Amino acid sequence: MSALLTEHLSACGSQSSVTSAGTAAELLAPIPGVAEQLRRLGVTLSPAIGRQVTVELARDADLIVTAEPDHVVWIAGRWPDVFHKTYTLPELVSYGNQIGGCQGLPIESWLMKIAELRPSPRAYLDPQAVQAISDPTGAPTQEWIKVADLIDDYCQRLAELLK
Repeated sequence: MSALLTEHLSACGSQSSVTSAGTAAELLAPIPGVAEQLRRLGVTLSPAIGRQVTVELARDADLIVTAEPDHVVWIAGRWPDVFHKTYTLPELVSYGNQIGGCQGLPIESWLMKIAELRPSPRAYLDPQAVQAISDPTGAPTQEWIKVADLIDDYCQRLAELLK
């Protein structure tokens, strides 16, 4: 997700930086399915990626974008003060489409508007209540392609909203 969002932000002329971290990440080579799909989409990935989300990363970020609601729960459960800026990619794009893009506003102001549309934090405990991107690990190649294309589309739409 971070590699695709970086590509789309750059294509929109954004100077934003994107950092990748996970809820259980170590410095490892990308999962073969991830690397294969990024190559297919024309994105170059560094040979070793992955690191654990830390309190410093979470608090320093202007926006935290995850794939699944349990990632939001994992992050906000540890640092409740970052819940207001932690979203799944599909829900963030959906809310952004409803209120419009940043259009030069500081991201904090945009997120305050988005927060008005958001369900209560308890909704994230029900995986069906919040839009998510399923993890294709262990799935056939066709599922990887479908998920990669979905993430690519959402990242392009988010980059457009953030410009």
